[in-house]
Amino acid sequence: MPTLEIFDKRNGFLSFDLGDLLEVIAPFASHLDWYVVQFEPAVLGRQDKAKGSPPSWVTELWQKSEAGVVQAVSWKRLKELSAHITQTMNALLVAIDPGTPALSSVLNPNDECYRLVIQAVDTSFWAVTTHDENVLQALKARFTDVKLQPATQRYF
Repeated sequence: MPTLEIFDKRNGFLSFDLGDLLEVIAPFASHLDWYVVQFEPAVLGRQDKAKGSPPSWVTELWQKSEAGVVQAVSWKRLKELSAHITQTMNALLVAIDPGTPALSSVLNPNDECYRLVIQAVDTSFWAVTTHDENVLQALKARFTDVKLQPATQRYF
């Protein structure tokens, strides 16, 4: 499937994170079933600079993904998660149509049953894989340093 790799940076660091991607794709993706295959934040903390640690479910999600557990999450929970991440090291998120059999593992990010595959790659870039041309166009309109690849890979 086509993949848009996004490299937008400011001062040598990515200038966006998961929350920014979710904001762009919300009209196309909020109704899908989401799965966290891998989630490794580099920096946890509320983006609104509120004091305190992230809720326990955020660290539990991280720990379960490190153990190889694929976890279903609602769109609302995914948005909440993004509010607690300042920078993502690695992540692999997959969206499928409601009613599609649940994921137990992800081997091929080009699988036709996936509507969206989002990968954070070593704090270097994000990759969004989809057949939905509207999603790709919306991302191209929002981000400036992008490369369109004809297919994707599992980057890590």
